[in-house]
Parts: sequence; structure tokens; C-alpha cells
Amino acid sequence: MLISEPLYAAAYRAEGAEARVFDDIGCLRKAARLESGPLTFWFHDAEDRTWIDGTAAVFVTSPEIRTPMGGGLIAHRDRAAAERMAAARRGRVIHSVADMLADADLLSNKGDQ
Repeated sequence: MLISEPLYAAAYRAEGAEARVFDDIGCLRKAARLESGPLTFWFHDAEDRTWIDGTAAVFVTSPEIRTPMGGGLIAHRDRAAAERMAAARRGRVIHSVADMLADADLLSNKGDQ
């Protein structure tokens, strides 16, 4: 997939498969929820836009975050930065990839359609 805005880029890889790259965390979420088996995740950090390991990612969700496909999620390496963004954007912090994938409140986001 073409990444139009690196700020929102995300990727995962299933064991023995090629990595899948997404231009919106909401799209990654939709695809990853259909996978079976362990996945390795990477996200672009909202602060410096470098790739971060999914185990280090903290997410912010807010209807004020305008992402390429409407997922409304952004990743941070730094929890304090995520908390500041959540407060500024009237959003909330999601503390891990597992929580982000399982969060039923995100089902209404366009990225899950």
C-alpha cells in the first residue's frame, strides 16, 4: 500500500509471511483482527515519525484525529506525549496493541468498516 502520510503509517507481519503496510492504524486494526497466530507490529511515532516496535506503542483515539482512512488512531512511543495529545484532542489513551485490537468502542470508526 502507498503511504500518503507517514505520521499514520502502520505495519504487521505474520510468522512466515511478508509484512503488510497500512496508511491508517484503523485499517491495520481491521486486517489484524482477521489474522490467526502471532503478529509483529510497527507504528510510526506521532512525535518524530520514526518506526517504533508495536510492544512500545501507546495509542490515542479521538474523532478530532483526522487520519487518511478515518481510523482516528495515532501511535506514540512516549506515554506522557500520548496523554498530552489525548487531552488536547479530547480523546483517550489506549495502552497497548492488544487493547487497541480488542477495544469494542473503536468498532464504529470508519477504519473498521
